[in-house]
Amino acid sequence: TGKLHVVSQVPPVEKYTDIVVTTEDGHSFHHDHVPIYSHLLEPRIFPLLGYSNMVNYISYYKQKHCDLQGKSVRTFDNVVVNLPETDCFKVVAKDCSPNKRFTVLARATGNAALPKV
Repeated sequence: TGKLHVVSQVPPVEKYTDIVVTTEDGHSFHHDHVPIYSHLLEPRIFPLLGYSNMVNYISYYKQKHCDLQGKSVRTFDNVVVNLPETDCFKVVAKDCSPNKRFTVLARATGNAALPKV
């Protein structure tokens, strides 16, 4: 299975993030100054204090994870999206709420042994 390691560095007072996506074979893709539109630390869960604001977000998500299935992805809202057969990134899932907290991008690996993203 192909794996990606994603690191997002968000300056505390800026409305952008710098993202580095690294593939299993060590290739890194840098995306600098990607705009963000909301506070990335929400939703908030503090188990020691017995506090969570997750009840406000439950209606947005039907399942907890995007699920990579061969040459497709099952999104949070249970939609199956075929993965791109190009080395260009394609949006396969994103937060369409007013808060726009995440976007999931995918592209072909270019390796016949690893047809996934």
